[in-house]
Amino acid sequence: MVDEARLVATFLDLVRIDSPSGEEEAIGRRVMDLLCGLGATVERDGLGNVLARLDGRGEPLLLNAHLDTVAPGRGIEPVVNDGVIMSGGRTILGADDKAGVAIILEAVRVARESGLAHPPLDILFTVREELAVRGARAFDVRRLRARTGIGLDGGGAPGTVVTSAPAKDTLEITVHGRAAHAGKEPERGVSAITVAAEALLRMPLGRIDDETTANIGTVAGGLATNIVCDRVEMSAEVRSRNGARLAAQVMAGRCFTPDNRFGPKAHMHGNLRTLGGLADYALTVGDAALFSRCDALYRHARSLGTRFGFLPEIVNWRPSDLIACETCALMDFAVLGATLANHGHGEYWDDLERLLRNHLVESQVRDLIPELMRKGAEGIIEYALNKVI
Repeated sequence: MVDEARLVATFLDLVRIDSPSGEEEAIGRRVMDLLCGLGATVERDGLGNVLARLDGRGEPLLLNAHLDTVAPGRGIEPVVNDGVIMSGGRTILGADDKAGVAIILEAVRVARESGLAHPPLDILFTVREELAVRGARAFDVRRLRARTGIGLDGGGAPGTVVTSAPAKDTLEITVHGRAAHAGKEPERGVSAITVAAEALLRMPLGRIDDETTANIGTVAGGLATNIVCDRVEMSAEVRSRNGARLAAQVMAGRCFTPDNRFGPKAHMHGNLRTLGGLADYALTVGDAALFSRCDALYRHARSLGTRFGFLPEIVNWRPSDLIACETCALMDFAVLGATLANHGHGEYWDDLERLLRNHLVESQVRDLIPELMRKGAEGIIEYALNKVI
């Protein structure tokens, strides 16, 4: 039988040990001592994850919880009031996830004391879970015997079992503008705040569907009220239990419009690099709809350039961008085109041949300067007509 008083005492002991993410040394030592006292073989990896093993019969089972807590989590003083455990009001309680740790420890104690038959147990207490599950991501899963596990880190009513969880993609977005004196010559500036606001208005945010959410978490920028802001930094996240919907939402976050166009003032290199990754993802998971959308956006990018092959650095901003395009954008365009051409769109090989040939003209001419000088003006004209399409 579960010893409720002992379970509560263990939990209270654990939450009084400060363990903000990245500072789990003390809590790690405590749970290692408790696990050793239960007869487990215990070890700790370089990051601080604690792995304990207990022998048993049958297929091994993993029991998992995490040791770190969010802020404010220093100096926690729990209060027990009419059977309810609460924080003292100045900090969090730390039940996420020390309640899970305490439950696992009590379950093992009961099994050992009562002689209850149990499978071989791998008990894994991870660190830095609140920092994008860094501990779990760094842990070498080859050290586990178990192929089935239970993680005690969920919400909901008692008895709730979570069988799936969303994947998450984090976006760090920087919007560049042009600084100018806001009182003297604001027309010479481009406000990064205005550009960011326009982008945010187009982004679907909040509850997207039953499986997908999106949120802008932080926005920062600007130096003073008399300066047109030239830089805004934003952080965002997208979560979904559906990989294709996650990718589609990330595309929306990159300012692709529903009709498969780049948003105004979109960065060509950033958009094309994203499209290349999404095309690879679509091929990997067999998402034909997403791959088709990548194709449509490739054609849109091609329509924004010149026949020679220049692509604008920023969409619909400076006319000069069609004269001075970024080499990185050209390479992204070529990689995306090659991916599409290799998977059902062979017509794009002509695009890539023209683009690569024309952008090699400068180096080709340099190599041929002595020969062209001997041929004179007519030789140069003939070369240009034959090589530049």
